[in-house]
Amino acid sequence: MTHPYVFCRLETTDRIYEATGFEIHQERQRPTLVQLTLEEPIAKDATAILQMGYLGRAYRMTVLKVISCFEIAKETFDVVAIEPVRQILDAEYLGQLQGADLVSALKSITALFGFPLKFGGMVPVTRPKNMIFLGTIRNALDQLWEVFELKQARWAMPLLKQEFQFLGDGKFSIPPQEIPMDYFRQETEGGIELNIVPMFRPYVPVLWRGTPEIIDIARIDSLTRSMFITFADKTQ
Repeated sequence: MTHPYVFCRLETTDRIYEATGFEIHQERQRPTLVQLTLEEPIAKDATAILQMGYLGRAYRMTVLKVISCFEIAKETFDVVAIEPVRQILDAEYLGQLQGADLVSALKSITALFGFPLKFGGMVPVTRPKNMIFLGTIRNALDQLWEVFELKQARWAMPLLKQEFQFLGDGKFSIPPQEIPMDYFRQETEGGIELNIVPMFRPYVPVLWRGTPEIIDIARIDSLTRSMFITFADKTQ
């Protein structure tokens, strides 16, 4: 079976940059990192939307910030871009909460950067805790996960929606998507390799050989026209 070619683009406010090559690393609770090859330069610090698609259909994946652009050959530019999540999470947070359960604590922290708080999956009932925060917003989130002993739960920050999502089951609340065997390439101890499917990304529930799984890491490489998927550890 012939599988469609997957393209990658950067969309800014005034134009679209087509990538001739790309590598994409996506992981739960980590910013998406992208390395692309373009035929023309893009401004450093430019904000762009990552697009991926095939057969004329484009999907907006996330928001990126360009951090470098270097000419490596004539009309060939190496570009690195990253989700600007750390600009939010690395902000200093010094404060304390008295008698706060998980939900009220999350509301207090997300209010610092103005994203609405959304819940998906099971939200555990927790006892009120007193907490002191002496670091960054990311440190505070890590502290909540430890204090309330959250195992499977994960948070996500889809920048296109400008939301903070608490995912009690560590995944998006959507029906699991079956991984088609005709896209399968090989299986290793670390995960599976298959032809690129843009919508197979972290937090997406899938069915692999009849078993429910959650995508934890997705790495895409246009050179091999493949992606490598790692599933979430069910013991955590």
